[in-house]
This record gives sequence, C-alpha cells and structure tokens, in this order.
Amino acid sequence: GQDIFGGSRALKLNTGDVVLFRPDAHAKRFRKNANRLLMPVPEEEEILQTFKKLVEANIEYIPEAGKGSIYLAPGLRASGSQLGVKPNSKYIFTCEAVPAGKIFDQPAKLWVEREFKRASKGGIGDHKAAGNYAPTFEAKKEAQEKGFDDVIFLNQSNTKTRELSSSNLFFVTKAGWLVTPPLSGEILDGITRDSILEIAKDLKAKKLIKGFKVKEIH
Repeated sequence: GQDIFGGSRALKLNTGDVVLFRPDAHAKRFRKNANRLLMPVPEEEEILQTFKKLVEANIEYIPEAGKGSIYLAPGLRASGSQLGVKPNSKYIFTCEAVPAGKIFDQPAKLWVEREFKRASKGGIGDHKAAGNYAPTFEAKKEAQEKGFDDVIFLNQSNTKTRELSSSNLFFVTKAGWLVTPPLSGEILDGITRDSILEIAKDLKAKKLIKGFKVKEIH
C-alpha cells in the first residue's frame, strides 16, 4: 500500500525550446507525499535531475508545440518482501516518460456519482497516492457504460462537489465567474489547479472573465 506517484510534463514551445512544467512544485509535492506515507523522502534536486535526464533521453519523442507533451511520472513504492501492517524495509524510485495528448478529444460528458466516494476528510485524498485512484475505477467504468466520459465525485453527504476521478474541477458560471472547490482535505492540491488560479488573475485584468472564486459548489 505504500505507493505514490507524480505527474509532471515536458513540452515543446513554438520557439522549439523544450521546457518542464513547474518541476520544482512537482518535486515538493512528491516529497510531501513520501513523508505522509512514512517512505524515504528523495531530495528535491534528485527529483529535478531525474526529470531533466529523462527528458534529454527522450527528447525526440516530445510532440510538436500544441500537439501534446511528455508525461513524466515519478514513482516511489515499497519493494521489500516483508509481511505485516507496518512501513516496508525497501523502496524503489522510478520515473517514466510517456508521450501524451489530450485527456479528452472533445467536450466530456460527466456523471455525478452519489454512491461511491473518492475520499473523505481525515484520509489521504489530498495526496497523490496510488490507493486514491484504484477505487475510482468501478464508478468510472459504470459511468462509461452509461455513455459518460468521467465521474464527478461529491463529499460524504452528497451536498458538495469535489473532483473528477483523476483531476481537479473548475466551473464557469453564466455570469462569467470561474469557480473551483476549496482544498478541503478530500481533493488533490493540484499544480495545474494552482496555475489556473494564477492565470485567472490575468484573465480578470483583461476582462476575459468577471472574476474567480474558490468556494463550495452545491
């Protein structure tokens, strides 16, 4: 059960330059996740160098600007053969690089799930641990069988929106407000989420949106 992962990206700009998407923030979050599960915590510089070396080794596979990216997935998981409900004695650190396009090729149809719950307060729903994602598979499979692409999970009382099976969630209201649920301890503190909120300041200044709010969505 001690298994964490990350999800950074490397992409090509119109200039032809290859850049990493906020690698320092991804490294900090990875370290936070390892600490939460009582695993050895890799040094931030070790993670950053792993990203750089992996991108350099796979640079020919990075899609052209605007057509995708390389998904960088660092992982840390227990590898010792011991039994028992306690921290493992051995761990393996890995990092994979996979060419990736869009998650959805067209607007997604979303199912509001009221039976299954992705996470609850007091758990580790706000950490990128493998155990947070496998339990969403059944609900997503059932939604897809009904013709939907993904699932919107709610809180324990089915009164507030939380997130999708594998990403944070934003809404644009009819009045032009950009809205996203708060970090309640049940959802991931997404780096893309944080980036969108930062970009929203610029969009508001340019009057492309009326404003943005972090608030509960009922």
